[in-house]
Amino acid sequence: MFGITIIDNNELTALNAQLKRIESKIDKLILSAGQELERDMAERDEIDNLMAKVQQNTDAVQSAQTAMQGFVEITQKLTDELNSAVAEDNSAAIKAAADALSANNDQLLAAIPPMAQAIKANTRS
Repeated sequence: MFGITIIDNNELTALNAQLKRIESKIDKLILSAGQELERDMAERDEIDNLMAKVQQNTDAVQSAQTAMQGFVEITQKLTDELNSAVAEDNSAAIKAAADALSANNDQLLAAIPPMAQAIKANTRS
């Protein structure tokens, strides 16, 4: 009347084996999910590191552009002064502008190795 079924030993053993297979599959799924999560986190870390390197590279390029723009502006100013002095046929002014242009070029040449090293340091992998 109560719906009680009696299970013999063979059926109990078969059910036990089936339960162990189900538990084994669940354990494998949990392990697989954990490994997938670890891979996702590693990929996120790699992407974050890559984005940081891109930002460093962008910063270094912008610094180099700013430095070069400053050089171009100074060189243009000195060139204008030199052309003005030539037009006025002013030897002292020509000499002063030529000396300033030469000093500026020397300053740029001296700055190139440190600037290249700084750019390389900021873009190194």
